[in-house]
Amino acid sequence: MSAQPHALVIGGSVGGLFAALLLRNIGWEASVFERAHDDLGDRGAAIGLTDALIAVMRRIGMTIQHNPGPAPPWFQVVGILEAA
Repeated sequence: MSAQPHALVIGGSVGGLFAALLLRNIGWEASVFERAHDDLGDRGAAIGLTDALIAVMRRIGMTIQHNPGPAPPWFQVVGILEAA
């Protein structure tokens, strides 16, 4: 049995992916569970990358290639988190 703590994250959208990433960054194992069978890239059309979200993503060590202007589509946000 591993001494490493393990979290079960329910929900694989932005909040769940962020939670899992942050937990992994502090040494936890994290398993993400999502009930949707399809890719989540077509959800959350009104959500994009704000300057505050970009700052948080960079602060936790994620590489973000985003220039000022319109926010990228949701599927790119999910893709960035899934790749981290």
